[in-house]
Parts: sequence; structure tokens; C-alpha cells
Amino acid sequence: MSQWKIKGNYGFNTDNVQNAPDNVKFKGKHKFEKKILAWRAISNNGVSQAYVGRVRSEAINADIYIGRCLTKLRNFIDTHHRNDQIIFWPDLASPHYARRTTDWLAANGINFVPKVDKPSNVPQARPVEDCWSIVSRKVYVGGWEAQLRRRIDQKIREVDIATVQRLMEHVRTILPAM
Repeated sequence: MSQWKIKGNYGFNTDNVQNAPDNVKFKGKHKFEKKILAWRAISNNGVSQAYVGRVRSEAINADIYIGRCLTKLRNFIDTHHRNDQIIFWPDLASPHYARRTTDWLAANGINFVPKVDKPSNVPQARPVEDCWSIVSRKVYVGGWEAQLRRRIDQKIREVDIATVQRLMEHVRTILPAM
């Protein structure tokens, strides 16, 4: 058996396929890169516990979102906003508005911005995007890419909470009354 390599095209040839080792015959490919889910709720009163973890499926679904993120949201609301009227504002990702997710939010008494009422592009009203931008800059400084999950978790902890809270202070004044 001989192996040959052509740039961008790897394979083998043999006169007896049964004698070829499995790691030569069957080389798996991943359709998608491994995904890291990073999530955190923020408000002018504080920040939630972050979730940073690997997701084994091709995409985040409602079950993953509820189980790994929204349970932290519930704790965050109980800790920082027990007696406040709050409105949860998820982004437009599909699992954020899946039927199971919206049912879970309703069952837990969490008001949220309905998908139909979301402005398409109002970055000044979405300071959470600024927060993730700060984290991203910290994560990738110096070209860092290895051990991404641990690095994201570490850098989330380094973001100044007072800065994140200030980002949230004027959201209600920017948006019309909801």
C-alpha cells in the first residue's frame, strides 16, 4: 500500500483494500467547527454568571439555550432585579425565540421583547454588543486562539463590571416606552 498527498487532496491507493488500516480508509470530516457558547446577562445593576462551554451539536437549540443560559438568567433576575420590572432583550438568534424558549420565559414570569418588535439595527440601544466587543478584543489580543473556551471565560471575568453597568444605564431613554 502506498499513500500519496496532493496539496488539498489526501487519499491512498492499494491493491487490497481489506488490508488498509481503518484510519487510512476512513478519515472523518466535521461539517462545522466545534462551537463555543458564551452567554451572559447584563444590566445596570450587575452581570450574571457567565456560561462558556462547548456545544456538541451543529447549532445551538432551544434546549441548550434554556438549560445552560436561561437558568442563569433566572438566578440573575432573582439576585439583581427581584422587585424590578425588567424586560429581557435577547438577540435574534433562532433559539432565543423558539416556542420552547418563549414558553419557558412566560412560565418563569420573564417579560421579553417580542421578535416582531425588535429594531433591526440599533447598536446604540444594544450595549450588550459593546460588552461582547470588549471581551472579543481581550480574547484575541496577541493572536490567541488555542484553548478558546478557557480564554473567553478568563477574559469575561476581567471586564470591568462598572463599565458594563454604565453601558446599560441609558437604554430606556434611547428606546420608546415599551
